[in-house]
Amino acid sequence: LAESRCEGSGNRFFDYAPGVYLHKDSKSHKAENYTRFSPLFGNGTYIATVFEVRVDRSDKVDVLQKTDQWVNRSRSVRLVALWVSCRTKADMVAGNEVAILWDGELEANPLDPKWVKSGNEQKLTLADFMVVRSSVSRKG
Repeated sequence: LAESRCEGSGNRFFDYAPGVYLHKDSKSHKAENYTRFSPLFGNGTYIATVFEVRVDRSDKVDVLQKTDQWVNRSRSVRLVALWVSCRTKADMVAGNEVAILWDGELEANPLDPKWVKSGNEQKLTLADFMVVRSSVSRKG
């Protein structure tokens, strides 16, 4: 994951604490405050996604003000799952953020050279982000 560190690119972060902003497990519901349902397929369904990650807190960024978010360097954050929520208009809950349209040109392209840190990195495939689980449960 890319660290939040550039206001000009729309990143929101504490000036003295660039990094990947996260919520610990007990506060994971707060990640929903950063989601937007988008009409991805144009068929009356709306999609929102959230990454589940694991972090090495020994590589944390010290935050000088009170916050319930964790901040870590990207090198110590690993993607472990992508949670996908699909809803229709009737399924929406009061307070859900909904985008009017989805524009693929506004999405980050992982193959764009600006996201590559060095020439040594392997190209990623979907398999790099898949997690095989025999059963999945999530508190709702």
